[in-house]
Amino acid sequence: MMRGLFFWVLFCSLVFSKNPITSIPDFVLETDSVISSMSHYQNNLYISQNDGSLRVYDLVGKRFIRQFVLPEIVDFFDERKKPKIYNADTLDGRNILVLSEAANGSRELRIISGSKMQVVFDGADNLWISKALWVDEHRILLGFMGNEIALYDLKSQTFVYKIHPSTASFSDLILSVDRRIAFSTAESGIVYMIDVYQGRIIAKFEGVNKDNNYQLATAKNIVLSAGQDRKMGIYRIGESTQNTSVESRFLVYAVGISNDARYGAMMYDEEGSIAIIDLHTLEIERFLKGAHCIINTILFYQHQVVAACDGKKILFWNLKGI
Repeated sequence: MMRGLFFWVLFCSLVFSKNPITSIPDFVLETDSVISSMSHYQNNLYISQNDGSLRVYDLVGKRFIRQFVLPEIVDFFDERKKPKIYNADTLDGRNILVLSEAANGSRELRIISGSKMQVVFDGADNLWISKALWVDEHRILLGFMGNEIALYDLKSQTFVYKIHPSTASFSDLILSVDRRIAFSTAESGIVYMIDVYQGRIIAKFEGVNKDNNYQLATAKNIVLSAGQDRKMGIYRIGESTQNTSVESRFLVYAVGISNDARYGAMMYDEEGSIAIIDLHTLEIERFLKGAHCIINTILFYQHQVVAACDGKKILFWNLKGI
């Protein structure tokens, strides 16, 4: 009797236990240079590359539709080279904010509008900008290597404010969907919530990641952090629910979040696998395999996850069924 009951319990646990589904890419896109970062606006991907080019990929037509090439720069050895592009951002698909390498390792910030390139800051300004984002058509938010956060007015060509959340080295800066709230993080693992227009630190989230955060992602009232301590931090803004985390098997170099904040994604292991996490239950629903590289960007687009590698690959997985 007891033996039969044991096998029945074992059978039920095997049949009804929920194990994560494993998926391979539906499509792998190859670019012509190493990818440094990738952003998304409507149906287009904006791919920043190490060869001084920004490529625009149409997700509907599945083809490259534009390529912008920055002028060459002079390096420390007085040799001409193609500048690395660090990030690109757009509000409308027409005006693209591009942060790139300048002469002797400094930074250059420009706005690309069609065939025109307007330089906002060049190497002579000696501004060590790490990330640049549009706030509105006249203002941009900047994150500096020394962890200053600044709002810059393009019309008056002046800084509205500069704040210094901490002395830790800068890691990442992102904006809420309405671009009124910013979240920044640094090597301390602390996440700062900032009023973009006032330059005021609204809240500070700590205790989840104990080491450097590589990256942040946000949707609705949730912020995710990619931790060097092998954790994806989960912060729920304005809720009494305790902030928590999901552990990985490797350094979490990248995170992403769905628009409805139902699912989060993180680089999970040394093979570059991505774990899809239900942010309600904190269970891993699916493993996205096949990257075999360090992931630097994870985006959700319709029923897909799109991820970029530190190499030349962009991978697409279908998420239907979860």
